Amino acid sequence: MPHLTIDEQGSQRVHQLEGDYATIGRAPSNAITLDEAKASKEHARLQSVGARWKLIDLESKNGTRVNGDFCNKAWLESGDVIRIGTTELSFTGGERAGGRRSIAREQRRMRDEAVKLTPAAAASLGDGPPAGGVASGEAPLSTRERGEESAGRASRYRDPADDWIKWGLIGIGVVVILVIVNIIGSKAAADPHNVKVIKAANKMLADRNWEGAIRYLRANGDPDGNGYAEVERRIRELQERKPEHERIVNSELAAKLVSKLGNRIKMYHRGKDQLTSPEDVLALVKQLETECAGTDHYRQARETWPAWFSGKVPERGSELVGDRYRRPWEAMVEKADGYRKEGYFREAQETVLKFLSTREAVMDADALVKYRALSDQLVDAYQKSAASHYYDARQRADRLIRNRRYDQAKAAFQEVVDRSGIEEYVRKARAEILKIESLKASDKAPPETPSDGG
Repeated sequence: MPHLTIDEQGSQRVHQLEGDYATIGRAPSNAITLDEAKASKEHARLQSVGARWKLIDLESKNGTRVNGDFCNKAWLESGDVIRIGTTELSFTGGERAGGRRSIAREQRRMRDEAVKLTPAAAASLGDGPPAGGVASGEAPLSTRERGEESAGRASRYRDPADDWIKWGLIGIGVVVILVIVNIIGSKAAADPHNVKVIKAANKMLADRNWEGAIRYLRANGDPDGNGYAEVERRIRELQERKPEHERIVNSELAAKLVSKLGNRIKMYHRGKDQLTSPEDVLALVKQLETECAGTDHYRQARETWPAWFSGKVPERGSELVGDRYRRPWEAMVEKADGYRKEGYFREAQETVLKFLSTREAVMDADALVKYRALSDQLVDAYQKSAASHYYDARQRADRLIRNRRYDQAKAAFQEVVDRSGIEEYVRKARAEILKIESLKASDKAPPETPSDGG
């Protein structure tokens, strides 16, 4: 049986390798626990593939050496030495139960036992003549008659060796089928390494690092491991949604630049910051035109500050209008943001629109243009937040459906229906709830008991 001889701090011990895999690390939950300072809690894993063993490093901090070379993955041969810090683990190979060697031994045993019968043994099985010749008083048979009698005896009597061969072949076939079923069953279980890679990529997506997630999946997914099809599916899904992601990123960048541009223009006209020169403002305008020319924020900025985008530098103080609305505006934004944080996006939009509608009659033309542009930016931002909230709920529900926790998946979409208020995403959420109810009705087996709240 395959085993590891572990040389740790001058003492040796042997660990028999059983089952489909064995983990190595400092944590007590590992199959092979090391008292090694440079070992990670979950340092590496030994994976059984057929009759061979494969070493996989689990992104450990200090790495793993095989025969002196650092490696992330390696097929092990008998005599290979794995080194983790100062601890050495010597691998000794061997065939697993039901492997090729046991089959070969069974074949040889059956061949040895399948002996041919002697003529005397054959004669004792039937009513034919004795082995020594013809019976007394009978005329000897001619050559033709002896051939016919021999053929008839052969048709009447069967060599027991034939039975041994037949049952031996049936036994070999059963063993081969069991080996194939075992291999297929071992591939059905998801590789823990690929599961860990997908979880890490999902964390990157939460930070909207889509490019990083795609690169991480490609670099760290294990094509030889089980569950790699899920890694490939995730990569394709991210690539298909890449244009949408780029549009969101460009829109967010444009919002930041427009906000920064508005502050610079305000400081320029108030004259409080003499270091804010026209060149600083024009540099921001140029950056906005170069990186965010197709976004709504860019168009609104052009409408709000047309002079700067035409290359003209206004006199200081010439655009200082609408200051008496600043404090009410800031108070309104704080209130609308509170609705947004609670998931009530429609209420947030209506709060912004109400601020503008109640003051349109008394605002001068310049203030109206300014606050209308700001209101449009906020309404658009809350619409995008509602979209993000819906897609987050869908991702969470997909994870729950895979675990057959249908009621919790419905609750994720029901929250969108109850709070969002944005008709587009409310309609989509209701459609998803109907799909989940249909899926639950078609699932005959009882769902698993949830282990957590998410």
